[in-house]
Amino acid sequence: MNWEAIGAIGEIIGAVAVVATLGYLGLQTRNMKDAAKAATSAIRSTALIESGRYWSDEIIQLAVSTDMASIVAQGVEDAKKLDDNQRERLVAWYAQHLVATDALYYQFKDGALPPELWESHENAIAGLLNYDSFLRVWDAGYIPTSPGFRDYVNTLREARRASDWSYHSKARIFD
Repeated sequence: MNWEAIGAIGEIIGAVAVVATLGYLGLQTRNMKDAAKAATSAIRSTALIESGRYWSDEIIQLAVSTDMASIVAQGVEDAKKLDDNQRERLVAWYAQHLVATDALYYQFKDGALPPELWESHENAIAGLLNYDSFLRVWDAGYIPTSPGFRDYVNTLREARRASDWSYHSKARIFD
């Protein structure tokens, strides 16, 4: 028996097995990469839908409830002119607005919500920072947001991030 020939054949078989294994691993890596890309796309799509739904829900809320639209318009201007019930509703509106924005902030931080979409939410927050009624509610701690989001809003506040975004009647486009 020629052991050298058997050894050579074994080496050839081993080399072929290594090449086949590397080819198989390459295909698996490509498949995993494609699956990860598809999952990332699905996550981003969900974040985009949630961002749009957030604005839609808020617009609908103010559009169908004329008293709520008036409370927000008056409340951001001068909450002292509101009665106790209206002030409570304004605080609730601020809370729902920022709790939803808090969730979107984390989607933005995780890369699911693109920066160009997050910008509108940041502008809205910066716009709220122009209103004394909002600052009073924010400083009192009535809005249940995460520590990271609170830090983010406070950083915007300290930086005096300018925004002409407005919620009140001075935002007139039909004058």
